[in-house]
Amino acid sequence: MTARLLLPLLAACAAAPDMPAATAEDLSLATSIGPQSFMHGTISAAQPHFAYAVRGSAGEVIAADVWPTGKSPLQPWLLLFGPRRPDGHRAVLAHGQPRNSEPRHLAIDNFHLPETAGCLLIVGGDGGQFTLRFWMQSSHLPRQDAWQVDLTAAPSAAMVAATHAHENGAPWTDAEVGSLSAGIEQEQDLRVAFSDAHLLLWFLAQGGSADQIARARRATAQVVGAPQHFRSLERTMQAFALFTLEGLFFTTAAAEAPPSIEEQIARLIATWPGAREDASLRRVRTRSFEGALYGWQVDYAAEQRDLDGKQVWLDLSTEWFDSRTAWLGESSAGAGEPDD
Repeated sequence: MTARLLLPLLAACAAAPDMPAATAEDLSLATSIGPQSFMHGTISAAQPHFAYAVRGSAGEVIAADVWPTGKSPLQPWLLLFGPRRPDGHRAVLAHGQPRNSEPRHLAIDNFHLPETAGCLLIVGGDGGQFTLRFWMQSSHLPRQDAWQVDLTAAPSAAMVAATHAHENGAPWTDAEVGSLSAGIEQEQDLRVAFSDAHLLLWFLAQGGSADQIARARRATAQVVGAPQHFRSLERTMQAFALFTLEGLFFTTAAAEAPPSIEEQIARLIATWPGAREDASLRRVRTRSFEGALYGWQVDYAAEQRDLDGKQVWLDLSTEWFDSRTAWLGESSAGAGEPDD
């Protein structure tokens, strides 16, 4: 940055309220930083601070934190400046504060942007390497939004009423189980049918008779169908059933991932530049019924690390695949801080 920006910036670090804007230099010289990402830099006499441009909508919640990297002695500071005002100044919106009583780890947490505009994050200090991490609530990177599986249950009114009636452990009658099972068999909405099957089988597992459990499983089997029929269902409904009916209808077993599943996981991780898998967190499970394979569930973790090997971001994902290993979808909250 030029001296024209440096002088007012140093004044801001000394608690001055505003930073004058020098034409468009502050943004043209700033590096854009996107959500759920991080950057490294080295503070020196030649470059005593770094500027990062961030953009968001009014009310957007953001967080940024900075810490020394590479065994650096750096004592960093962190400032957030708002959009440029008509008088050419930028107000200081927030100052980085020590996180978790660590004086050299500074954070601006849960800050609500006051308006839709460009802001500046400025990192400075007394010399050394740093890592800057930036998060936005509206972003869910690196998850595949178009392939997210909605895991929200939608039980029928009859099932909701029945579960309320049995919350205190009251025994189930054969008539109740028969009526609810028939409802599952006749239900046209698969989300409702699988939700009802899950609840009925779960409650019966707590105290139903063997005959009642068998009746509920027959109803579920009618909706699920044979593997070929199950593969014909809409992909997210297959994933919803594989998740919802685990252990209640489908049996599960640990397995080695077939090559096609390994390749898909690798492709997903590759969409997040610089990420790698934490192999210790990989879990691969099959879903079967009466010996027939219906699908796969894979839980894995992708991570990004800084120059010191410190984990900066962690993305925990669950992926589902059909019995022929075609990808059905995933469930992921997106990257988060490992200590969240």
